[in-house]
Amino acid sequence: MVNPVLITGANGFIGRQLTRSISAMGIPVVGIGHGAIAPGDQKKLGLSEWVNGDVDHANLQELGKRIGRFECVFHLAGGSHVGRSFQNPAEDFHRTVTAGSQLLEWSRLNCPATPIIITSSAAVYGTGHSGPISEETLLTPFSPYGAHKAILESLAKSYCQNFGLKIAVARLFSVYGEGLEKQLVFDLCQKLSHSNGEIQLGGTGDELRDWIHVTDVAKLLWLAKDHCSTDCFVVNGGRGVGTSVADVVRLVAAAWGSEVRLAFSGDSRRGDPQSLVADVQRSKTIAFEPSVSEAGFKRVVDWYQSVRK
Repeated sequence: MVNPVLITGANGFIGRQLTRSISAMGIPVVGIGHGAIAPGDQKKLGLSEWVNGDVDHANLQELGKRIGRFECVFHLAGGSHVGRSFQNPAEDFHRTVTAGSQLLEWSRLNCPATPIIITSSAAVYGTGHSGPISEETLLTPFSPYGAHKAILESLAKSYCQNFGLKIAVARLFSVYGEGLEKQLVFDLCQKLSHSNGEIQLGGTGDELRDWIHVTDVAKLLWLAKDHCSTDCFVVNGGRGVGTSVADVVRLVAAAWGSEVRLAFSGDSRRGDPQSLVADVQRSKTIAFEPSVSEAGFKRVVDWYQSVRK
């Protein structure tokens, strides 16, 4: 019998996609995180067990007693918004650093041989980059969100070096997809639904981002589980393609079926880098090849239009 997989943050955007992907392979999935999920919805999502609460020692201990051995742990819980980390850095620290440290310590005490895959962010690289960023780049996070992710990575490496835990870290770039009700693509859909032919955005429109669809993220995380090690394997999660904000607007507008006039304020948000594009050479070594191209933006538009009718 296959041991279950534990996913923290399984009720989040990436967590739901990963849960569906793994359960579709016939592997049981157990989840912990915030948000009540009705039993029927748990079944549809692919969760055999769900704990609504913090990722802390007590909840993890209870799950461990109930389930027994986990095949591996995907740690997706944590802060997920740069802007909110400026508004409430203490809350972001709790969600990312405190929860992560609780998981690492619980793993050390109860299942030190179980592989752990941790999601981090390209925000750990900070600003000032002009080309593809490799995993060896010095981490210079600017936002509290990026700083907290960097602290979590440092803790993970410490537990690998000092206690022999086997961990992989995936630094995700600009994740998007159907069901994500925040960030640029969703905001554009909202603007287009009320547009008079013009869209106004902050920044210059020249900002480059590496957009990766959530289904490809789930694929990368699944592949990364086989590379967890006491060296703390780190891999970028991106396509290696930089697309400007202005081009994303044009792609989304074309999928919507609208012609729009673009206006940018020229003002950038705090901690907003000019360019964040992944060097993907390492991800290729673990056989990761993204399958969703820029056509993924149309999928989001189609989803938005279907649920907003």
